[in-house]
Amino acid sequence: MQIFYCDKCGFKLSNDDVESGSAGTDGDNKYYCKKCIEGGRAPNNLRRKSGQNIIPVLSARSQSSAIRLPALKHAAPESSSQSSRSPAQHLPHHPSVPAKRASAKSPNAQIPIYAACGIGVLIVFALVMSLNRPASETDVRKADPKVKEDSHTVTSNVTPPEPKIIERDPIKTPGRPTGGNQVNMRDLLAQQKLNDLKAAMAAGSLNASDLRKRCVELTTGSYASTAAGQEAKAILLNLTTQAAEETTKGGVWWEGENADATNFVSHVWLANQLSDQSILSGSKWLNDLHDSKKPVPAGGLFAKYTVNVPAGGTYNLWVRECNRQGAPDWRYRWDDSNEWHLAPRAQPFVDVICVGKDRYVGWCNYGAQKLGKGPHLFTLEVPKPGLSAFDCFYLAPGDFQPSGKKQP
Repeated sequence: MQIFYCDKCGFKLSNDDVESGSAGTDGDNKYYCKKCIEGGRAPNNLRRKSGQNIIPVLSARSQSSAIRLPALKHAAPESSSQSSRSPAQHLPHHPSVPAKRASAKSPNAQIPIYAACGIGVLIVFALVMSLNRPASETDVRKADPKVKEDSHTVTSNVTPPEPKIIERDPIKTPGRPTGGNQVNMRDLLAQQKLNDLKAAMAAGSLNASDLRKRCVELTTGSYASTAAGQEAKAILLNLTTQAAEETTKGGVWWEGENADATNFVSHVWLANQLSDQSILSGSKWLNDLHDSKKPVPAGGLFAKYTVNVPAGGTYNLWVRECNRQGAPDWRYRWDDSNEWHLAPRAQPFVDVICVGKDRYVGWCNYGAQKLGKGPHLFTLEVPKPGLSAFDCFYLAPGDFQPSGKKQP
């Protein structure tokens, strides 16, 4: 059985339809269904009678028209004869023409919607950021026509306000001129310390030992050359004279720990680990402990004291010191003399008291000292440091019987 298609509507036909007269042909390999013939859409020179020899061979032109699948549109309703046919006869089945299918929307069709939403969000975010960013210098120049810019500098015809200069009065210290607008900080600090010292002396809130320490601080180091340091030196000499007159009967007593200047470094074994510190005069002494690991200062150890002699004459120098066996020798001198007096360890000690294991303190007499009235500088040195400790010193005008830390 041969299959043909209507040249007008594409309806499926067979050679049986042509032989029975239900379909017709114009002799040019074009076939028409009964519906198109009755509707007047077919040519008039059709052959529909049976007995005609129809050759079902399609030319190239007929093949191109036969494989086309036009839309099935009919102006009139189908006849009862056509409606009685099976649905397979009304549907085109040409192998080159696929049947139309009603497909649902693919999920990929929603992707452009999401992309459009994301682009919109990015645009809104960019607008918000551009509105919130601080105005740059270029924006300010564009917004303000008064601001002019050349190739290197940006100038403005708006005159900036002049900076305010606050003039302050120079710091004034009571009792000392400021020397114009220049203030020496060292002099200022020294004067402040001297004022505090005078206030403490007037109030009587410090003992003699503390007053002496404050005076020594001003008479040594960088403060010594200041006006306050010179005034403190006079106060120190006065304190020394008063102490000598009050605590001795014609002699001079001074504490070892109250040196005007020293490089002794107190050691805990000699300072805080004693059996009874009250054995010492003032419960302290000048001490230093050197071993092989501790570097020796250049020139050894030294200590300097200002001693105010109440009257010229000859005095015996008594020293209360540590007499531990093996302690190094030391020497002393008065003022700036080049004559040094050796204090050997072979010198006998009296009134020896134990202040701790392997630690003893006792008095030693180093002989007569001829001194004039007034202040003198007493300097002691330990050339080869070891264990050295000095509790107190006493210039005795006559005989002296030591009794511990008791002053005559």
